[in-house]
Amino acid sequence: MLVRRRGFLLAAGALAAAPLVVRAQAEQKIRRIGFLGISSDTPAVQGLLNEFREGMATLGWAEGRNYARVDRWAHGDMARLPALAAELVGLRPDALMAGATESAVALKNATRAVPIVAIGTSDPVEIGLALNLARPGGNITGPSFAFPELLAKQLEILKEAFPRASRIGALMHGEMVTKPEAHRRLKNHGKALRLRIDTVEVSKPQDFQPAFQAMRDSRAEVVLVVGSGFMFAHRKALADLALRYRLPSVWNIPTQADAGGLIAYGVDVRVLWRRAAVFMDKILRGANPGEIPFERPSKFELVVNLKTANALGISIPRPLLLRADRVIE
Repeated sequence: MLVRRRGFLLAAGALAAAPLVVRAQAEQKIRRIGFLGISSDTPAVQGLLNEFREGMATLGWAEGRNYARVDRWAHGDMARLPALAAELVGLRPDALMAGATESAVALKNATRAVPIVAIGTSDPVEIGLALNLARPGGNITGPSFAFPELLAKQLEILKEAFPRASRIGALMHGEMVTKPEAHRRLKNHGKALRLRIDTVEVSKPQDFQPAFQAMRDSRAEVVLVVGSGFMFAHRKALADLALRYRLPSVWNIPTQADAGGLIAYGVDVRVLWRRAAVFMDKILRGANPGEIPFERPSKFELVVNLKTANALGISIPRPLLLRADRVIE
């Protein structure tokens, strides 16, 4: 009887513990996150992914232990994004992550069911990613780059840096989602500042040199690089060409000055990538992305590259240098 009773107690204990074991196993399930990148797996991009990884770690997520990331890269070829997005969706991930506006749109078009965290998109409402910022209403949310006044502010800084300039070349990705709105804002803001702005569009790296030659032929005095994921992916090549053609360049992401751009004003994208972990954490714990508000940036940085200024043989007004958050010497 003693042996039977002991066996009964052991069996009962095992049955009682079973739900705990199942729950523990469920909690340790490895969640899969599909990431769609527009550029390549470069050290700079890996640095941004590390920001996301560290943000996840602070929230209890360890890559390889309770979540795994599957990456697909467009290598700067925007035409590849729809197929790559469909491929990621076909892997049946728990969530998706987009590294730019173009990849966010591609993922949104590929699925209405899988939650998506979009990083650094332009205005989500304007491009159809959300009904409104406070309540997106679909399957996508994230820390956005939404700041309609940014282009105007960049032109104001450009005018301050080069008060005598009157002809500006605006370099724009020909397939950017917000192209019509960008054209409208350039026209309006340029007129207000008495600047003639000639827009030159590029769609592939082979267009870069002819575009700079066209700006030089039209006697542009400064080039404004209209921000997009495509431009960020090719920032080094574009900055090198700007220097080669002796054109001062103004950009929209601070780290683009590190690639050789002269002046950059915008959001530190590293902050956005770390914030993306907060959104992903909520989604992986069951939150509905349609009820998680998009975030707008609250801090902007001004960076001036004096190395580039010296190479161009130009001087930057002292008041602008004093306002800069960072000066590269």
